[in-house]
Amino acid sequence: MALIGTGLKLALSLTLPGGLTMDGVDFTARFYIYQGRSMEIPKSGMTRGDDGTYLCVVDTTPLGSGGELKCQVEVDLPDGIAPGGTRKEILTIHTGINVGDGLRKG
Repeated sequence: MALIGTGLKLALSLTLPGGLTMDGVDFTARFYIYQGRSMEIPKSGMTRGDDGTYLCVVDTTPLGSGGELKCQVEVDLPDGIAPGGTRKEILTIHTGINVGDGLRKG
């Protein structure tokens, strides 16, 4: 039997410090259920929504099942004190979406 995953369309919106918007920073979203299995979607792999959110499609097939889908976003924020002029902030988002076994095909 093979497990067939689900494609989830998600909107990502962050409140950033100093009046920054998601358009002005680089970021990557890593989706996972368990730590050892994840998929990353960079900003360039997302579509900008009309309201400043970024839309992405997450295929749960490589993530497994039986738990909550979580998202860890790494954002590069401008910082004049940090080496290279940017600092990396990491935010963890609990989506509240439980990924079950899905459709099984025999």
